[in-house]
Amino acid sequence: MIDTAARSAEAAKFDVRADILGGGIPALSHAAGANLVAMFGESRNKDLMDMETGWPQARLNIQRLNSRWLHSDFEEIAYPFVHSLYDNIVNLGGF
Repeated sequence: MIDTAARSAEAAKFDVRADILGGGIPALSHAAGANLVAMFGESRNKDLMDMETGWPQARLNIQRLNSRWLHSDFEEIAYPFVHSLYDNIVNLGGF
């Protein structure tokens, strides 16, 4: 964009700003949980996709989300759909 006003208007959009900050700036380290923490042992690192027990129809109706776990699913999705996550936390003794 050559026009300064047009650039400012585009940058003022939340989605554009979030996309630039989230995807346009390279990370300098791996995400939290990417590496084994020896004191926790390997059994505490879990792939949440292995714990999926079905999704509410509202989630399935959104093609781009379909059956993906999102960071907020543990609190946004009803317990019957994410109970295996909580069972796992209880069995490990919490954090």
